[in-house]
Amino acid sequence: VIIDGANIGYFKQNFTQAPKHVDYRQIDWVIEHFRERGQSVLLFLHERHFSRNLMPSWAEPIVQSWEEKGVLYRTPAGSNDDWFWLHAALWCGQGTLVLTNDEMRDHHFQMLGHRYFLRWQERSQVHFTFRDWHTHKGGEKRRELELTFPEIYSRRIQRLDDDSLAILADECFALVI
Repeated sequence: VIIDGANIGYFKQNFTQAPKHVDYRQIDWVIEHFRERGQSVLLFLHERHFSRNLMPSWAEPIVQSWEEKGVLYRTPAGSNDDWFWLHAALWCGQGTLVLTNDEMRDHHFQMLGHRYFLRWQERSQVHFTFRDWHTHKGGEKRRELELTFPEIYSRRIQRLDDDSLAILADECFALVI
């Protein structure tokens, strides 16, 4: 699972008096969610999120645990972190999931294989939201993570043979013409 750290860290952080930094705990909850299920994780987060004037001291142990687990990739200053997690997801191949709510519009318009990219995105992107607070094991308070995984089937018209098309009307009904 490739994780867009900034997308998760800034989720629901646009309120009055919100901190200027990402929510490191929120990112950590996501990492632990997947690791508890035995999945390998790679977190991408831009170098600026680790600067002394931006990262709060309470987040240092969290970041250190990411480094010790080998799940953190710091994208270099002056670069767009999206290109790094996107490249990693494509390089890792089929079956790799990308956790982000970023629709990647500014990226797929720049690609030659526009249609192929959209198909890859449909099959690989996991969307997320955070729900109500609950007590996690060990007594820690966390927000409940809700994930929306890609569909197991395509929502495109399928050509069955030279004379037939299949159109999925809903999850239970397919029309064959």
